[in-house]
Amino acid sequence: MDIPEQQRKFAHYLSTHYSSAYSDHIASEVFYVYRHNIGIPFQEIFSNERTMEAARKLLIAYFENMERPRKDPKGHASVHYSYWLKFKEFLDSTGKTL
Repeated sequence: MDIPEQQRKFAHYLSTHYSSAYSDHIASEVFYVYRHNIGIPFQEIFSNERTMEAARKLLIAYFENMERPRKDPKGHASVHYSYWLKFKEFLDSTGKTL
């Protein structure tokens, strides 16, 4: 998987389908769980809603157990989850899988 290319395509999708000024940031943040092992393979997260919800719970635990824990692990994980939903929508709209 070519991450930079995937990020560019997703950022373009966001800028054409949503009125977000942060499409590049969102596209980068989707891949946070690719760069950090939260206990589920990146590709598996986007299989279905059940795996996305499981990954959200794992991300909360990851944020709680970091050397410097996040102040609001649940809120921060929810932001990532909202980005994942858009990424899943992007993948489904293009017919691509990871």
